[in-house]
Amino acid sequence: MRTSFDVLRSLKRYVAIALGEEWEVRLQAEEGTFSRPAAIITDAPGGQTIDGPRRAMDIVQTFSINAFPVPGPSVMESLEAAAEVEETLVHAFRVGVGEGKAARVPLYDYDSVPVTDGSTSRNRPDYARILDLSVGRPQSPSDELLFTVTAEVRLGWRRNADVPLTGRTANEIRFDYS
Repeated sequence: MRTSFDVLRSLKRYVAIALGEEWEVRLQAEEGTFSRPAAIITDAPGGQTIDGPRRAMDIVQTFSINAFPVPGPSVMESLEAAAEVEETLVHAFRVGVGEGKAARVPLYDYDSVPVTDGSTSRNRPDYARILDLSVGRPQSPSDELLFTVTAEVRLGWRRNADVPLTGRTANEIRFDYS
């Protein structure tokens, strides 16, 4: 369907593949605490930009990734660990990992898939375009050994404007005006 939530879930999957199995990757809305190494994926404030031809919508949305690497025993080793995570994310978004390509994030089909489950279903040409990427690694003001790798990625994708969220076409929907 390519809703923004489908793209958010696809981005979560892509980041998890890039960072590796030892990382816990979750959406901000998921409950519970986490321990390092972990990454949190959210939609950035500001919403979507929607445009496009008559039967399609071109959507642009920014997503945020906050990755929390395991700190080292010294500031320099903690900084090095954060720099490695930063390079991993840059490589994933600019070169590609798994089914990803340079400046492309694979989109998966999450229609009728519970939020607790993943999906491996996708059409081969389905990708979100990476329009902009910024990555940094700020140090915690309260603990010099803790760094957070922050990334903002602006993605663009196209979806059919005719298909409502119910999966029915506009001709199949009957409205009761009484």
